[in-house]
Amino acid sequence: MSKPDWNSIKSEYITTNISYRSLAEKRGVSWRTLAERARREGWPEERTRYCNTVVVKTVQKTATKMSTANARKLDRLQQAADSMSEVIAEIFSDTDQFHRHIIQTRDGDTWDADCRTMDKVDTKAIRDLTGALKDLSFVMRSVYDLPTVQERNAMDIAAERLKLDQSKAAAAAAEDGSDSDTGVVELAPVLEDDDAQT
Repeated sequence: MSKPDWNSIKSEYITTNISYRSLAEKRGVSWRTLAERARREGWPEERTRYCNTVVVKTVQKTATKMSTANARKLDRLQQAADSMSEVIAEIFSDTDQFHRHIIQTRDGDTWDADCRTMDKVDTKAIRDLTGALKDLSFVMRSVYDLPTVQERNAMDIAAERLKLDQSKAAAAAAEDGSDSDTGVVELAPVLEDDDAQT
């Protein structure tokens, strides 16, 4: 009878979910001998490390694929936002843009449309462009992760509050003579009103 290939048996145990009994039966070795050798050589720990490594690599590959896909989407969105801003810039470069009006005329059953430049300003075109600018501003802020003035002010206030809280904590610690960053606050007991009991 030939000697079992223990390296191959160990490798199969570590890289699969096979049990000692199934593996021993498959490889034609004693279950007790296999179990004792596995315990002595630390096969279960190696299996755990191998599984953890596989999981980590799988998560990393998935995260890389997702981040690459998201980066492509963001790039396309940035290109679209940049294209929108170029179109709007072209509109502003046309000095007669807001003085053009489309005039429809009717001759019997036929309608004709004509574009004319007039002194009167086309307020609808201005409203439409203003809406487009607001939309573009929102898209650009979202795509490039730019905070609004209100968001920036809120972040500044939060940072100042954090600094103030840290300085208060440091002053309180210095006053108590403790180096601890945390402490226990003891609250006075709350007494119930006689009116609340009735």
